[in-house]
Amino acid sequence: MFIVAGLLTLVFGLWLLIRIWKSSPIIAIVTFFFFPAAIISLVQNWGDEEHDVRWPFFLTLGCWALTVYSAVKLAGELEAEAALSLATRIFV
Repeated sequence: MFIVAGLLTLVFGLWLLIRIWKSSPIIAIVTFFFFPAAIISLVQNWGDEEHDVRWPFFLTLGCWALTVYSAVKLAGELEAEAALSLATRIFV
C-alpha cells in the first residue's frame, strides 16, 4: 500500500503542478519546493473552470496522508519483526 500511495501522490502532485503552472508559473515553482504554497493558487482560482486546482490539491493531500499512514504502519511491522528475530536469536 505504501508504494501505491506514494505513486498516486506523485501523479496527483504533478497534475497539481501542471494546473498551477497554467495560471502562475512562479507559484508552481514555489509549490514544487514548498507544498503549502498551493493554497494560494487554490484560493485564487476557486471556481475558475480553467485553473481550478481543487481536485488535484485534495487528491494529492489525501494520498500524501495515506502514504504517511502506511509508512508508519510499515515501520511498526518491521520493528516488531526485528524484535521477534532478535528474541529468537537470543534464546536459540
